[in-house]
Amino acid sequence: MTTVAELLKEAVNKFKSAGIETPQLDAEVILCNIMNFERIQLHIYPEREISQEICRKFWELVEKRLNRMPIQY
Repeated sequence: MTTVAELLKEAVNKFKSAGIETPQLDAEVILCNIMNFERIQLHIYPEREISQEICRKFWELVEKRLNRMPIQY
């Protein structure tokens, strides 16, 4: 299983490579939206394991963001 920290790190790297201006914030907002978390929970529990279903949804939204879909959508 993947942890919160691992998932965020990989997404941030992809966003940085794509020239997204706020890579850390965007990755956190996407993950929080899917998990119904507050952002602080990602920092308090970085070792929390993420299910395959949440990972799948997360990467779908990351791909949309990489294609320049605004984060609010």
